[in-house]
Amino acid sequence: MLHDQVTALACPICWVGPSRMNLRERHDEPMVKQGVGFGVVGMIAAVLGTVLSGTVFSPGGWSGYVVVGQGFIGDLPPSGVQSVVEAALVGFVLGALLGAALHGLGVTVSGDPVVRPGRVAAAGVVGAAVGLSPALVVIGAAFSGSSWIDGVATGYLTLPLYAVSAALAWIAATVSVRLLMKRWDDTWSTPTVRATAAAAPLGGIAATAAGSATAWWLGFDTSAPTFVAVITVVTAVLAAAFGLARKWAVTKTSPSH
Repeated sequence: MLHDQVTALACPICWVGPSRMNLRERHDEPMVKQGVGFGVVGMIAAVLGTVLSGTVFSPGGWSGYVVVGQGFIGDLPPSGVQSVVEAALVGFVLGALLGAALHGLGVTVSGDPVVRPGRVAAAGVVGAAVGLSPALVVIGAAFSGSSWIDGVATGYLTLPLYAVSAALAWIAATVSVRLLMKRWDDTWSTPTVRATAAAAPLGGIAATAAGSATAWWLGFDTSAPTFVAVITVVTAVLAAAFGLARKWAVTKTSPSH
């Protein structure tokens, strides 16, 4: 303590005490979080804007295959993927800069520290993605033109595969949220898990409808930008369903312990 006081008196400008360092850390961390959050929103908006505007579509290019019953082919120019990636990067950077700048000016956007719907939504989406991995692997292999996919490119195998993947997605999303609640030792653990289990099928139906509407808007084209748009919309709808389930569990039910 005496050494710190002597140092402060000797060099009051260059010395930064522990309390000031803590204040700086507490200030920088929310700025980074807000910047990343705005960056993600900007990335999603840029990708959707690029795809829905139709600027990435043009004749020619390489072919991608997607299994839907008997399967079909769509064309995408090599520049299409590049334009989507560039839009995502630019959107993320601009969004992150805007979020950090607003935080520096005192304009902050913070979530509820008790509800924390964003983290629950992320856990649910990750779990659903893991559960859907069998179908995603088949779709990815078909899209890349892998030869082994020819054996499953029939309605007899595709529909059961999608049904099993949907059931696995429901289980994995519920388990993922349950593990998160256990890690937090959350007061609303049981209501949150139950709400997630109920919201997953409803969110899946809503996400399917939203994804189908997006595909319809793009003319059911089977190129990569269409899948980027559909996956983005489906992910957003699922995240909203899980986030709302968490909010309902905290605000409308009693704590589990």
